[in-house]
Amino acid sequence: MGFHDPDVSIPIGGADFLAHFGLIVDLKRRQLIDTLTNFSSLGNLRRNNQLHIKTVSKNYIYSDILKQFPDLTNPSIHNEIVKHDTVHFFETKGQPVHAKGRRLRPELYEQTKKELEYMMEQGIGRPSKSN
Repeated sequence: MGFHDPDVSIPIGGADFLAHFGLIVDLKRRQLIDTLTNFSSLGNLRRNNQLHIKTVSKNYIYSDILKQFPDLTNPSIHNEIVKHDTVHFFETKGQPVHAKGRRLRPELYEQTKKELEYMMEQGIGRPSKSN
């Protein structure tokens, strides 16, 4: 029994697919392991430059209805006056959780910077008060 390698431009290893066929992805050793037979296949890691996610396919049966109600699938930011007194505020003390800093790829850095600026403009986020 062979393994079919589909001809796709962007491979997606979904958890449901892996679970159904009893497959384990070993990233450290760069291999795909069949838990039923203990066979393994060496693979290659590739960088994926796809920086967006589509939540609804154009061929989806309800896509025409969803187009009539764009608020259901698009982020909606409302700068309305809130009709309650509840305020969500999380102030932390002490050192932040540590993670080694890494530079982003230039195109990802620019996209991230634009998104953070947008969130600040919309009032979703604010600058950190930490040092």
